[in-house]
Amino acid sequence: MTISLPARRLASSFLAAVAAAAIATAFAAATAHAQTTVTLDGTSGSNSISTAYTLSGDTTFDLGFFVDYLIVAGGGAGGNGTGGGGGAGGLLQGSTLRVSNASNTITVGVGGQPLSASRGGKGGNSSAVGLTAIGGGGGGSNSGGTGNNAGAAGGSGGGGSESSGTGGSATSGQGNNGGTTTSSIFAAPNYPAAGGGGAGGVGTPPANSSAGGGAGGAGAS
Repeated sequence: MTISLPARRLASSFLAAVAAAAIATAFAAATAHAQTTVTLDGTSGSNSISTAYTLSGDTTFDLGFFVDYLIVAGGGAGGNGTGGGGGAGGLLQGSTLRVSNASNTITVGVGGQPLSASRGGKGGNSSAVGLTAIGGGGGGSNSGGTGNNAGAAGGSGGGGSESSGTGGSATSGQGNNGGTTTSSIFAAPNYPAAGGGGAGGVGTPPANSSAGGGAGGAGAS
């Protein structure tokens, strides 16, 4: 059976008033009337709220919705030779983003490609709901001239090569810079390079010329 409780009737009246006020604000240029019906079923415990709208005049009724989102771009490739590590793809994360009732294209970026005698390739951008995460920067390379020593910019920057390469810069709000290799590290036996940046931290340089390459930046938790 269907029952009505005084306390719930009060709540229903409040909901109807809020709905009517919202509709009146949204359609200020036209005339809008809202009739909200609240059904409380004490037998099944199933409650429902439905609203019917009557409109006069030209208007646009946008039934949008809210989303939580996590968008990650492709990571950059490491540099050629004794090159730096690639940077992580840009990270965008959030909640309650209002999305209109329309088609939304989603693009997933691929990882960067290693390139001969050059810094690593940049990762591909990822996009959705009007937001774009930038691909990670490629790691610097000791091949192809001194112009390739530095890591490339990206969502997170690529790490510098062993040839005194500076770390690539990150995109604000999406990642961190790549690590920079100092001239004192540019030596035998290992000629190590720096790590690329991550969503949670910058890339690190190698500890010394006998150590391995620097670690990449921390990821996001």
